[in-house]
Amino acid sequence: MRALVITNSITRRDEKSIEKYLTEISRYEVLTPEGELELFKDYRDGKPGSLDKIVAHNLRFVVSVAKQYQHLGLALGDLINEGNLGLIKAARRFDETRGFKFISYAVWWIRQSILEAISRKSRKIRLPANQQTNTSKIMRETESFLQTHNRQPTYEEIVEATGLSLHIVKKSLENYKKCKSLDAPVDSEGDTSLMNLMTDSIIPSPDHELSVRESQEIEVRELLDTLPPRTKTVLAMYFGIGYKHPQSLDEIGDYVGLSRERVRQIKERGLRRLRSRHSKMIPEI
Repeated sequence: MRALVITNSITRRDEKSIEKYLTEISRYEVLTPEGELELFKDYRDGKPGSLDKIVAHNLRFVVSVAKQYQHLGLALGDLINEGNLGLIKAARRFDETRGFKFISYAVWWIRQSILEAISRKSRKIRLPANQQTNTSKIMRETESFLQTHNRQPTYEEIVEATGLSLHIVKKSLENYKKCKSLDAPVDSEGDTSLMNLMTDSIIPSPDHELSVRESQEIEVRELLDTLPPRTKTVLAMYFGIGYKHPQSLDEIGDYVGLSRERVRQIKERGLRRLRSRHSKMIPEI
């Protein structure tokens, strides 16, 4: 297996705590095969502190793995913490009698712990582990290309660097888009959020129906005012405009002193006039 080393090429050290942590773990040298075997024998024999020493001397490898995934939504410090948990699991499960080097066995546990944390904590939409692996590889090569060439790579250049198909590259980059909160501020002032800038053209606003109804009532009343007083009264009573409820033709006839048939004729004539005047009010397109 290729040796893992801590480099400064892509590692982000934005926090002083990370810088201090890296300085502290650099004091622990890489164990020799003999020293590693001796510590694991001590651990199996129950010697206190042996497991802590095994973990401490391998913390630098966790950083090397963690930095490869720091572009997937979790801070480097969180990735290191998750990787350390994987390292501890590996140390407790490792069988030194098989002749393998411990870090060759532990890297899988470290990566698995980090990938599970990314899938669980960094995204609102959880992706399968294989897609997370592809995305990590793509973003790692993209960042490396950006540092080398000072520009974003094309799809074809990513395909060449990763060995993945064009379809997988495009799909992974599409899945990489992060979710944003609607309450997130859009500027440094923090006064405006995404929610304030977004509108839904399909679902009407809560006051839409009320405003439309009020507008229609105003339009109807304006049209009624263009009719003779008796015709206006008949239509208003028939449709309940300005009254508690619509009136029947008989009730309207009793009120205005006309027969039912006469009221019906006035109503029909008034409706024809309204339709005619309303059509003239509609502008031609």
